[in-house]
Amino acid sequence: MEMVTPDMIFLGLSRHSHTYSSTSLSLAREFSKTRRVFYIDNPYTVKGLISLMISGKFKKTFEILLMRKVISKKGNVNVIQMPMMMSINFLPDNRLYHQLSRVNDFFIYKVLKRIIKRYKIHEFVFLNSFNSFYCRDVKMVLKPTVYIYQCVDYLNTPWLRKHGLRLEKEAVLGSDLTLTTSQKLLESFMKIKDKVFLVPNAADVQLFNKATEVRYPKELENIEKPIVGYIGNIDETRIDFDLILELARRNLRISLVLLGPYKKNDAGIRSIRRLPNVILVGYKDMSELPSYLSTFDICLIPFLKNDMTKCIYPLKINEYLAAGKKIITTDFSQDLYAFKDLIFIAKDHNEFISKTNELLDSKEGDDVIHERILVAFQNNWSARCLQIDRLIGNEVRST
Repeated sequence: MEMVTPDMIFLGLSRHSHTYSSTSLSLAREFSKTRRVFYIDNPYTVKGLISLMISGKFKKTFEILLMRKVISKKGNVNVIQMPMMMSINFLPDNRLYHQLSRVNDFFIYKVLKRIIKRYKIHEFVFLNSFNSFYCRDVKMVLKPTVYIYQCVDYLNTPWLRKHGLRLEKEAVLGSDLTLTTSQKLLESFMKIKDKVFLVPNAADVQLFNKATEVRYPKELENIEKPIVGYIGNIDETRIDFDLILELARRNLRISLVLLGPYKKNDAGIRSIRRLPNVILVGYKDMSELPSYLSTFDICLIPFLKNDMTKCIYPLKINEYLAAGKKIITTDFSQDLYAFKDLIFIAKDHNEFISKTNELLDSKEGDDVIHERILVAFQNNWSARCLQIDRLIGNEVRST
């Protein structure tokens, strides 16, 4: 059986309105250049809609309640808005939970069947990117040509783990192909399934390559150089705040810029924001990130070493490389060693801090910068889509 550029239906945790880096959205956008792509926005639950209303997003709330925009075009991607789902995660793993889960799926399948008929979708790939809570029996109901489950992270919160551990295992075992973004996740799932493949994260390399030209954002115009910076989520599950504190206190000559969403009341945030040389920029649209990145003398990945970070292949590593920047990271994941000739991997706090000083004082040639950029261009989303296409083709030919 031969299949050329099949239609794709994505189900992910990220919603299309999110402008930060996302594996599922990035793949959907890249695949949409060569085929029709339908992206199911992570459905809002009753609880989620209440939070949406509280935040003042009344228009969005009523659009979901009234189902005014079932499908809309975002670039080349057809975005599907599902009806409101019941909030069932609080329930134990019992008969009621499974019955209500099937009811939620019934309404999702109802919408998808209508879209499949309307758009004359015949052979298609269904790719569930880290959202095992929905479409649990998609192979039986929709009969995709290939069903892929993609694990992009460790289930790190009690809310996710409550049903997620069991449902993710169910999704892996029920899939034709399972993809993981890190070596640790690959090793974990290979214990229970044969067709598991490593497809690491990538980057919008052309966007972040713009950071090779320095353009100071307003917030950083009066910031003292040198600037050492981090871009990404700033939360207590992954960021080593003790390392940030120590680095800022022992290097008063640096400005330490942290760019990304954070919670003001987190203990780690409260501890570092008192320091005069730490600048918390907050969330910025992805399109704005290159201008901030362009000002960094060194890029940091100051992650904790724990069960969650062991499973991370950080999106930001290729984003940093695309800008040609010096990079220093903690030793949190085995996937980092693929870049060991281009980045510095610190074993502990002292090594991280001493290497930061060493890198600030060192000069490097254009050849080193160009090598980083070259490696980044090899790790773009187009390359990842080609890899997935080969896996899909192999699966189709084997059936």
